[in-house]
Amino acid sequence: MTRHEFDLIHYCGMLITKVALFILFLCPYLGIRLVLKRRGGSFASRCLRQVQAAPVVSVTTAQTAAVKNARSSCSMINGGIR
Repeated sequence: MTRHEFDLIHYCGMLITKVALFILFLCPYLGIRLVLKRRGGSFASRCLRQVQAAPVVSVTTAQTAAVKNARSSCSMINGGIR
């Protein structure tokens, strides 16, 4: 076996390994994304939507404090993004 043949076999093996690993990691990622899309997004995005959809008319001080607490907890879950 010549040096060129060995290199060719070696690099083809590396290519096959990299493609197989890419596919093995891509399939679960796509499956998770599909399930999250059907459920309506991630937990943090659903939490933010619920807080943003809270009614703003005639709220008491206790309710205002509860909404602020919910917003701060959601921002901690979402990494500080509002």
